[in-house]
Amino acid sequence: MRKRMLYFIFLTLFVSLFVTGCEKEKIKGKEVQPTSTQHLVIQKESLKESACKKIEEMKKELPKSATIEVSPILQNPELPTGCESVALTMALESLGYELEKTQIADEYLIYSQENYAAGYVGDPYSYAGVGIYPPGLAQSANRFLEQHYQQQTAYDISKLRFEELFPYVAAGFPVLIWLTIDYEKPYISSASATYNVEEYIWYWNEHCVMLGGYDLEDQTVVLYDPLQGRVIQNIETVQSIFEEAGRMAVAIY
Repeated sequence: MRKRMLYFIFLTLFVSLFVTGCEKEKIKGKEVQPTSTQHLVIQKESLKESACKKIEEMKKELPKSATIEVSPILQNPELPTGCESVALTMALESLGYELEKTQIADEYLIYSQENYAAGYVGDPYSYAGVGIYPPGLAQSANRFLEQHYQQQTAYDISKLRFEELFPYVAAGFPVLIWLTIDYEKPYISSASATYNVEEYIWYWNEHCVMLGGYDLEDQTVVLYDPLQGRVIQNIETVQSIFEEAGRMAVAIY
């Protein structure tokens, strides 16, 4: 009788341990679920909604000044014609990503044989390199973001008026804009490229910088220029070049 009792107790304990182990596996499975692709998509949509809301709030009540701080990165000597990839690097670093100076050019920059709207034409490591316009650079940025859980997305926001870019900066989101080297007038060429039915005219002194701040009282903007570093420029001067160059811009949020 005693042996049967001991056997019954042992069997009960064994079943109890087995069931407890199964329950732990179920709980463990539930704990892993939040890192799924579906969860990341939901998280991204939530962040996007929050970013859009913040930008809209800034549009309604724009602060008189705002600044995004980031360490300036100079394109030379490695990338004499790589202003776009270096400007993008600064923009991504301002959002908390860590990159090497040449990482975008080496791993994520989209290249094209002749369509600078779709991809970089030439070699950014060479003085003979040409450049890349917003559609291609936005896609290049998203190639990077997709491999880093895509907490943000790059958007081609070209055609906005210059002052319409300020709410993005006020919300803390970097904007890449196409200006000119040394802030001279654009030297418009006869070359053109087409992307999604849109025609893009090339200008010889093309240059991409990050818009990192503005001050409406002083009428100045902060630019992170891959050739000159952190630059303070007059709003009217930059706005004029921005307009003449075709109102080209990319925002990341």
